[in-house]
Amino acid sequence: MACKGKIAWEEVVRTLIPRILDISVVEWEGHDLESLEKLKASLDKEFKYVDNELFVMGFRNVVKRSLKT
Repeated sequence: MACKGKIAWEEVVRTLIPRILDISVVEWEGHDLESLEKLKASLDKEFKYVDNELFVMGFRNVVKRSLKT
């Protein structure tokens, strides 16, 4: 079972994606770098990663999964 912080983080990702990314593009590679950086910056602003870092691979996987659903 996922921790509350991870669940909250994923909910915010799902909320921000349609506001920042073009949801008609479902492939990671189809999004421009500026939009992806804006999404990451929005997450960084919202959350503090205590003793952790948001890795690109984890960020990419969550975004890809959210785009496909």
